[in-house]
Amino acid sequence: MDLVILVLAVARVNRLVRIDEAGYPVRWLLFKVLPEGFCERLLACPFCIGFWISLIGSWSWLLWGSTQVWTWAALPFAVSWVVGHAAFLDDGDG
Repeated sequence: MDLVILVLAVARVNRLVRIDEAGYPVRWLLFKVLPEGFCERLLACPFCIGFWISLIGSWSWLLWGSTQVWTWAALPFAVSWVVGHAAFLDDGDG
């Protein structure tokens, strides 16, 4: 179950950093910290940024996985990913 939570949470964080308006502060910070031109290439490629986010997520799971703290931190991101995609299945017709 931890692996499912990890995959869904990483997918959600990837979208949050790359696309969502709520991720603007993270993108702004990346532009300030990373070398010029690098951030544009990193954020333009979902596989590139996805690798680094997956690496951080995997390390967090290896260090703290199967603990309540890790589960409670990762679970909202995982549920958010599922709910966001489920909303597309609801056409609003009831």
